[in-house]
Amino acid sequence: MFLCLTNPPGMQNILKLCLLFAIFLSDIVWAQNDTLVPPENTKTGWSFGLVPAVSYNSDLGFKYGGVVNFFHYGDGSRYPKYDHSLFLEISRYTKGSGINRFFYDSDQLIPGLRTTADLSLLTEKAMAFYGFNGYDAVYNPQLENDNNPEEYISRMFYRHERQIFKFTFDLQGKIKGNHLRWLAGISLFNTQVGGVDINALNKGKDEEDLLPDVPGLYDRYVEWGIISEKEKEGGWNNHLKLGVVYDTRDFEPNPSKGLWSELIFFVSPDVAGNDFGYTKMSITHRQYVPCFLRKNLPWHCGHIIKPPSPGRYHSICSLISLVRFTMPPTQTRWEAHAPFAVSCAIEL
Repeated sequence: MFLCLTNPPGMQNILKLCLLFAIFLSDIVWAQNDTLVPPENTKTGWSFGLVPAVSYNSDLGFKYGGVVNFFHYGDGSRYPKYDHSLFLEISRYTKGSGINRFFYDSDQLIPGLRTTADLSLLTEKAMAFYGFNGYDAVYNPQLENDNNPEEYISRMFYRHERQIFKFTFDLQGKIKGNHLRWLAGISLFNTQVGGVDINALNKGKDEEDLLPDVPGLYDRYVEWGIISEKEKEGGWNNHLKLGVVYDTRDFEPNPSKGLWSELIFFVSPDVAGNDFGYTKMSITHRQYVPCFLRKNLPWHCGHIIKPPSPGRYHSICSLISLVRFTMPPTQTRWEAHAPFAVSCAIEL
C-alpha cells in the first residue's frame, strides 16, 4: 500500500510515480514471494537487489542515484523469510532535492524480539503546498500555468521547501503465540520548512525560462499570520509509542491472506526538544484477500475517518484508483485500489 499526502490536481502524477515504484518493488520484494520453493532454489547467506534512479525535471534538474536492498537468509532453513534486511536509498536532483534513507529490519538481531530502525534525511526543494483544510482548500491551477500570462504568478506558487531528519527505533515481542505482539519504540523528527529558494532553481536556466521571484502561497500564509512566526521554520517532534499488533499474514513481503491490525499510542511530551506536547491514538486494520489464483495480488480499499482538522489532510494512492468520493462534514472517504489489501485507519 502506498500512502501519499497529496491534493487532487497532482493525483495523476502521483499515481504514475506509485506505478513505477510498484514495478521496482515487484522486482526486489516479489522475487522472493513463493512459499513453495524447490530445495535447489533455497538461498543462503547474503542476496541483494539493485535499481538505479534516473529522471529529469525542468525545475529540479537531473536526478541520479539508486536503491539497494540486502537480505541475509542465514543457513536457508527459514527461506523465503530473511534473518536481516538492509534497505538503502540515495538519490539527488542536481538542484538540491534528495532522499537519503537507511532502513533495517530483523527478528534475529535480538533473540525473541523484532527490531526495526529507520534513519532518513529527506530534502524537497519544491514540495506541493495547497494550504490548509485538504480538499476544501482553494486551488487555482492558472496561478501556476505559465501559458496563461493574465493569471500566472509562478510555477512555484503552490510549492515550498522542506527538509526532514527522521530516526525511528521499534521493538516487537510476543504476547501470545506468533500473532499477537506488543510494540514499543521511539521516534525523532526534525522538520525545516520555508519558502522556495528561487535563486537556486533558476541556476542554469535561460532568461525566458526563469522563475519569477515572487512570494508563494506558503510565504503568504506566513505574512497573513496563518502560519505563526514560531512555526514558520519548522521544529522538533519527538514521541514515544506503545501498542499491540495482531498479524496473521501468510507471507509478510507479499501476503495473499490474513489480517494485520495495530493499536498504537503516540505520546509527545512538551519536553525533550518538542515544540508542543500531544497524545495520539492510531488504529489501523488491513485484511488481505486473494484476487488471482496464480499471482497473489489482493485488492485494496482504504477507509479513513477523522474529525475536521484545519491544516491536516490525508489521501491514499495506489496503482489503480477505482472508487473515490467524499462525504462532508465528517470527512469520510472510501477509496478502492488494486492491488494489495482491505484497510481501515482511524487517527484520534
